[in-house]
Amino acid sequence: MAEDRWREGDDVDDTSALPVNQTSVFETYSPSGGQAAASHPAASRPGPVWPASGAAVPSGTWSPGVAATSGATAYSGPAQTRRGSRSGRTAAAGLLAGALALGLAGGGVAGFLGARAALDGVESDPSVVEAIPVSTSSGTPITAIAQHALPSVVFISVGSDTRQGVGSGFVVREDGYIVTNSHVVEGAGEAGGVEVTFSDGEDLSAEIVGQDHEYDIAVLKVDRTDLPVLEFGDSDAVQVGASVVAVGAPLGLDNTVTSGIVSALNRPVTAGGAGPTSFINAIQTDAAINPGNSGGPLLDLNGRVVGVNSAIAQIPGDVGGGQAGSIGLGFAIPSNQAQHTATQLIETGSSNHPVIGVMLDMTYSGGGARVLEESAEVPEPVVSGGPADQAGVQPGDVILAVDGEEIQHGSHLVIVLRSHSVGDEVELRLRGADGDERTVTVTLQGSE
Repeated sequence: MAEDRWREGDDVDDTSALPVNQTSVFETYSPSGGQAAASHPAASRPGPVWPASGAAVPSGTWSPGVAATSGATAYSGPAQTRRGSRSGRTAAAGLLAGALALGLAGGGVAGFLGARAALDGVESDPSVVEAIPVSTSSGTPITAIAQHALPSVVFISVGSDTRQGVGSGFVVREDGYIVTNSHVVEGAGEAGGVEVTFSDGEDLSAEIVGQDHEYDIAVLKVDRTDLPVLEFGDSDAVQVGASVVAVGAPLGLDNTVTSGIVSALNRPVTAGGAGPTSFINAIQTDAAINPGNSGGPLLDLNGRVVGVNSAIAQIPGDVGGGQAGSIGLGFAIPSNQAQHTATQLIETGSSNHPVIGVMLDMTYSGGGARVLEESAEVPEPVVSGGPADQAGVQPGDVILAVDGEEIQHGSHLVIVLRSHSVGDEVELRLRGADGDERTVTVTLQGSE
């Protein structure tokens, strides 16, 4: 079947979140052992985006990918964090413990000096005040959501002893089906399989039912039939400013809950490393999301999944090379897309993408997405008999808008089209080679 194509290796502006000269770069993390591959933001080489699924690692292999203004990169190397309950403390846990120790030591010295200064000017027989117990009662919606969600969220590790990758996932069917990001399990074949750990500490081997690299969704299956399920919510109903909760295993610290709000909707994000490129019409959130959160759920205050956490951003221009954490710019795949893709993977082992049947010039930077001209290398840039051909799209046409949404570049067009379903009708506003604009209606076709 016809499928939209783009030129690999070209730099493209993949987000409208920041000005072009400060565009944050999105990238993917690959859990393949020692080799760079596709996944979402993770880091070890200087680069502005970190995979939400990489473990805190001081070293690794990086490779350029298709992404924002300066090109996406991906980390690949052994993860050094694991469940804190296992024998030995991990590198990340050690760093955290050290930080806590330093904090306590600082507090002790300050407290001692402050007490001496205060006692120098008071009586030697101070009065005694009865201590008031601190309330331990729970009373927030987030507490209830955490109690509801944690039994359904799993810690995912890829590989054997070296732990080539870690991430998160959540149960969508009680008979053992788990949704995560494709980039979380990207290197499982070479690395030695996938293992999931539940909140009660049980470890189970998992098989990969199917992966969709371009939507960054994968489905796993474990041999268990009594699992608690998280329900999908309607991501189309999500509003900017709504409270959300992220659950996962940042830096390998499983059973972690953070909260924030929906910061923006329909944020076009392109993420890719050495492997396939993912196109996400993302939900943006300021809930703390770090490497290891990839594949975990983003929940509304009803405890329903409205997104699958996938990517985070680093401050533009920050090329210090150290592991970065959340800066309040996280991105999640909308639940409606994730559920649709996961259902296809469960039922058939593969998924279908809506396409219009053109080849795009990804080097074009004039605004909009330009269809390639006919040439010896590309004899049929508009697939004969495909949706675009039937609607009258011509080689060299520039697609300016889809259903009134202005198109920024070729990757943005792919993201917008893939936010629809096969069979949907969309209006394309085109500019021809003569400069005249026209509007045509295209019925989206499946890629398979």
